[in-house]
Amino acid sequence: MEIRKSFIVLALFTGVSTFAINLPVISPVEKPDIPQVNTPYVPEIPVINPNDQLGDIKSVEDFLNKAKESLLGESAKEEELEKWIKKLKDGLTLIEIIDEEMIKSEEFFPVYQNDEEYIKSIYKALFDKEIEEKDFNELYEKIISTELSKEELLYYLARKKSFEEILKGKGINSSLLVNPTKEKEIKKLADFIKRMYTTALGRDAEAGGLNYWELMLSTGKKSPQEIAIFFFTSEEFQNQNLTDEEFLDRLYQTVLNRKADKEGSEYWLKKIEEGMSREDIIKSFIDSKEFQNLLKEYGIK
Repeated sequence: MEIRKSFIVLALFTGVSTFAINLPVISPVEKPDIPQVNTPYVPEIPVINPNDQLGDIKSVEDFLNKAKESLLGESAKEEELEKWIKKLKDGLTLIEIIDEEMIKSEEFFPVYQNDEEYIKSIYKALFDKEIEEKDFNELYEKIISTELSKEELLYYLARKKSFEEILKGKGINSSLLVNPTKEKEIKKLADFIKRMYTTALGRDAEAGGLNYWELMLSTGKKSPQEIAIFFFTSEEFQNQNLTDEEFLDRLYQTVLNRKADKEGSEYWLKKIEEGMSREDIIKSFIDSKEFQNLLKEYGIK
């Protein structure tokens, strides 16, 4: 009401008639046409048949059967083949099947202990033929020099282009060849054992020791803690006649992967003076969180 009075007063003052003011007509805004958005195309994801992932299943079975004949001297049973095919469909590779189901079996252990037989049987299992002398000598040198551990040998041969071509020729999917993660785990196990030799015993590993301890570790027959205790209580280690300070330095470097700090060294030297045995000190070190962290670096649980 107050606004209308002000308006009339203003109109009278300016001499403009209130009836002369024409307010513009505001046209309603028309709703624009919004183009219809089509549903984006989503390609249909084909359902992959597990059998197609393997390739020719009959060829896969024949390959595994011949591998067992080469390694263990007997044919695979029907239930074994069914179990292995299922494991392949679940994500395992051919090399893992050969490694876990054949090479790590108790029946194969006598062959595993003989370097010559081991190399020849592994080669035949993969390539279905006898190894030539030149190739054998090359592989034998790699094993003896610890350039390759025996467990690494299987993966080394499986990486050969010629082996991949053999599988393709049989209609077997090459994706079944090697699991890179598993391959790295095997190498880390070998590196861990080599490290035990160099830091605990102060020398390079010999082929026999490297392969034995790696096998014990990979099969779970020995824990890393048990292996560490063995190295530090071995006759070879005892014969070094280390002083208490040298013993602690070696223990720190091997188990904790660092030099002994002054405070820690003094603490353990006092424990030795009080009568604590070296073996009990070793057990204290391998139960530490630092040793657990070191094991994680090598992929060991």
